[in-house]
Amino acid sequence: MDLDALAGVISYKHTGDSVMTVTAAVDRITLSRPLLEICDLELSGQVTFATGRSSMEVSLQVCKAIPTGQTKKNEDVFMECAFTMVSLDPVTKKAVKIAGVEPENEVERNLYELGMRSYEKKKREMGRGLRSKEPDDEESDLIHRLWLKTLDYHGLPQYSLPPPQNLHAHVKLHNPIRPNHATPIPQSPQLHDLRWFPPKIYFRISIYMCISYFPFKTYFYRIRS
Repeated sequence: MDLDALAGVISYKHTGDSVMTVTAAVDRITLSRPLLEICDLELSGQVTFATGRSSMEVSLQVCKAIPTGQTKKNEDVFMECAFTMVSLDPVTKKAVKIAGVEPENEVERNLYELGMRSYEKKKREMGRGLRSKEPDDEESDLIHRLWLKTLDYHGLPQYSLPPPQNLHAHVKLHNPIRPNHATPIPQSPQLHDLRWFPPKIYFRISIYMCISYFPFKTYFYRIRS
């Protein structure tokens, strides 16, 4: 949350307050080393890539706070990350053009090139999405393997979904699929005073029990008094 807020402040310093800036993505997070000591941390960042359109990349760094006059070392850096921010018109909510970035030194040029590679990669992936083209052979094989694993997990090797007329034959109550959570259910109304529980508590317990024993989508039918 602090990093996202800092990225927003840096973005507004670049664009001014006449536009609305939103977080589009967190592109990368690099953890250099674990934080093993109690110390003050310094959060810093700058706009490192912008094409002059509506988006920009903000690179952030978390490092050990260095006293005035001392030089920051590589071992003082704990984390580096990059946010993609997009500027919008506050009224129409449409993308607006912003100023570009011109690197002035070697460090800025390296960050700019890194942002350029990330930008080009995003453009390529957008053209390869399943909404724009069908999956290739490698992607089809991956989808098929995941589908087979799903069938094995649910114990249904022959069907993508169990046939409706034989639905309950595929689930054995003595060997149900157990989720990785436990739902405590009161057993004594007098002990837990269940008379004062709202009806939605009983409804949730019923849903949890169905999900715990049956790996299928559960629908509410009726309440029987």
